[in-house]
Amino acid sequence: MAMILEGLWQGLQLLWYGDDAVWAVVLLTIEVSATATVLSLLLGIPAGVVLALARFPGKGLLVSLVNTGMGLPPVVVGLFVSILLWRSGPLGTLGLLYTPAAMVLAQSVIAWPVITGLTFAAISSLEPNLSLQILSLGATRWQLLRRLVLEARLAIMGAVIAGFGSVVSEVGASMMVGGNVKDSTRVLTTATVMEVSKGNFDVAIALSLVLLLLTYGVTMLLTLMQRGWRKSRNVPASRPQQRRSLTRKPGEPSGAAMTLQDVQVTKGQRIVLQIDQWTLRSGSITAVIGPNGAGKSTFLRLLHGLERMSQGQVLFQGQPVYGQQALELRRQMAMVFQTPCLYQLSVYDNIAEGLRLRALPEAQVDEAVGYWAERLGIAHLLGRSAQELSGGEAQRLSLARALAYRPALFLMDEPFASLDPPTREELYRDLREVLAEEGITAVIVTHALEEMFLLADQVVFLDQGSIRQQGTPEELLQSPVDGTVADFLGKRPLIAGTIVARTEQTMTVLTPTGQLVLPLAFNGDGAVLLCLREGTVGRPGYGNE
Repeated sequence: MAMILEGLWQGLQLLWYGDDAVWAVVLLTIEVSATATVLSLLLGIPAGVVLALARFPGKGLLVSLVNTGMGLPPVVVGLFVSILLWRSGPLGTLGLLYTPAAMVLAQSVIAWPVITGLTFAAISSLEPNLSLQILSLGATRWQLLRRLVLEARLAIMGAVIAGFGSVVSEVGASMMVGGNVKDSTRVLTTATVMEVSKGNFDVAIALSLVLLLLTYGVTMLLTLMQRGWRKSRNVPASRPQQRRSLTRKPGEPSGAAMTLQDVQVTKGQRIVLQIDQWTLRSGSITAVIGPNGAGKSTFLRLLHGLERMSQGQVLFQGQPVYGQQALELRRQMAMVFQTPCLYQLSVYDNIAEGLRLRALPEAQVDEAVGYWAERLGIAHLLGRSAQELSGGEAQRLSLARALAYRPALFLMDEPFASLDPPTREELYRDLREVLAEEGITAVIVTHALEEMFLLADQVVFLDQGSIRQQGTPEELLQSPVDGTVADFLGKRPLIAGTIVARTEQTMTVLTPTGQLVLPLAFNGDGAVLLCLREGTVGRPGYGNE
């Protein structure tokens, strides 16, 4: 115990009186470990992001190798780096062995897989649709990577802390490639080992104390930076609420028209979407419905230029969505998802994101943010963190962020599915008013038939990747093309029959339960499938005819 206290006392004296030899070791330790950490960051963060986002054969094996590297013994790293740098080794002509540069190289090899692996885990844990949401706001590939890193910044800063800790505390690699040469390659860890080997335990304890204080100081600084990133920018005190115009005047038709020609999307050997011809009418609101797995979300991503086609062409305003002007066209569209995918920023900064991606003046950004926050009822939340919002507030923010730059085409992938009925009904009303006033062409994927009737003037029914029927909501409800459509729309029971007679106003159908005279005009003969809703058929004189 006395030895420990003596060592602590010596350590404090070394720091207080500024022993030149100790400070030289401390400064070299900081120089080597900080340089190795920075190099590992420059290589590890991009590698971790790409590894998380990319899809390629052998990815699982590469991830396993990175994970193995995170636990690689420093002495093994030191051995292989030494072999590389020996005079007879591949890099022997560089003369780096037993220099600080060799120590930086070895420590970088130790820290790189730590930072890469933890960055990979941080990016992989983000909301699955976040990348699509960022691209849908008009981000370039570099802006996508930047935003993903910023969204995972707290976890990535943890990776930085872990990376620095792994190199500043290691001794095996530094000893092997640096040689612990006085005034040249001696760092705190190797100096501590040397003093222990000499039996100078009090000096070793003193150096250990210095190492602990150094590590604590650096990690505390990084932690403070990490906490500081949680704070959002201040919201401007005043904000004009007049309507602003970015590209179009309010209520004027968007001019958006989209055409799909011979489109096919495959996943492996499976065709998930195949559309021969489809045209989106300017100014329309189209609902896309169908059973699970029908290809609705794929269809929506295809329209937005976010889905790879196997063949075909997608035209927006006469221009190919997947051509040279892809980014320019994508920036005329917007998309929201069932999960809002909000950034770890204030409400204000979330709405402003798409506008800033387009490098608009900050005064114009402020005006647009103020208008849409007021329009969608979240102006009082502008200074609050987006992570503190309720489900309805978060979806209103998602809508405001997408509408802030006045897109010509607005795409929605079941945006209200997770909300309670009162919140959904309120958002239906507000969204319908906004789309009508702004003249925005819209496509909404939904499972809720009330959304189809309340919002849409056209409906597309997708099944097994193909368009089975399209028309107005009333047309699909009254005349479903087959039993699949009828069953989805809740028209039961389905009764098989044969047309046996017809007039200009009615037709008579023979069914297993008897003849039915129906007030329908139908151009066809032979077998039919009757889709009946409850209350539409009854005995004469009993209230239904």
